[in-house]
Amino acid sequence: MTTPLRLDDVTKTFTTGDTTIAAVDHLDLSVDAGELVIIMGPSGSGKTTLLQLIGALLTPTSGTVTINGQAIAELTRTQIAELRLHQIGFIFQSFNLLEALNAVDNVAAPATLAGTPARQRRQRSRELLDQLGLGHRIEHRPDELSGGEKQRVAIARALINDPALILADEPTASLDAASGYQVLHLLQDIAASTAKTVVIVTHDHRITDAADRLLWLADGVLHDRRADFATATDPVCGMEIITERAAGTRTHHGETMWFCSQVCLHKYDLNPRLWTPDPSSAPPTPPPDLGSEHDADR
Repeated sequence: MTTPLRLDDVTKTFTTGDTTIAAVDHLDLSVDAGELVIIMGPSGSGKTTLLQLIGALLTPTSGTVTINGQAIAELTRTQIAELRLHQIGFIFQSFNLLEALNAVDNVAAPATLAGTPARQRRQRSRELLDQLGLGHRIEHRPDELSGGEKQRVAIARALINDPALILADEPTASLDAASGYQVLHLLQDIAASTAKTVVIVTHDHRITDAADRLLWLADGVLHDRRADFATATDPVCGMEIITERAAGTRTHHGETMWFCSQVCLHKYDLNPRLWTPDPSSAPPTPPPDLGSEHDADR
């Protein structure tokens, strides 16, 4: 059976002036049919670049991206456009629905581009919306739908051309907890029941337990988050970070806190009571020397 998604030794570099940055660095990844993989990582870790490489929106500097047995580098521009239209379904944080169209026409839009006859694509759109619990909302425009309903419309749109691969960019970030869990479970069900490959890039820690595999992207390299290193949550900004790469630490009641940057560390030191579990007992800590050579290197 063909592996729906495979990346072999993929590197993507960007050059600004004399500086070259590897946003993705010699990365290998293989995802099976029916598998739901969640990729997390701090801002600037390369998540967006990786998703664009998987979605055939960027070409790797080196290495091979293969989707359903097709190596993207071997395809023409027209063939890549056809691959994206038929083999990849995209789900976006901001939904990206067309405000002038109702739900059923939003879902049908990619099928229109694919040349599916009007009656067939509208019937398929209605079926998908009904399966996602929106059969009673098919004639409503986006401004008449809740955030969770908009995201379900976006999921239906991603499925309309029956792609092998579903890519979701922060699909729950704009939703409340209940709607976010609903969207996640829908994606779980889609992966399990239709053998589609689902890759989610997210900062949302609420949904990570549902992944078949949870990976962490740091400095352009993928890691098994549970095995490779320890992580912690910055108490100021809430970002999850690798402890060995923290900008600094503070200790409160015997518990160590890690900080992603000197900015968050400085905010904590200015008023520890705002950021500690027991504000009444937080000891005052002198602010760091933000101008020191050590801090600048962090």
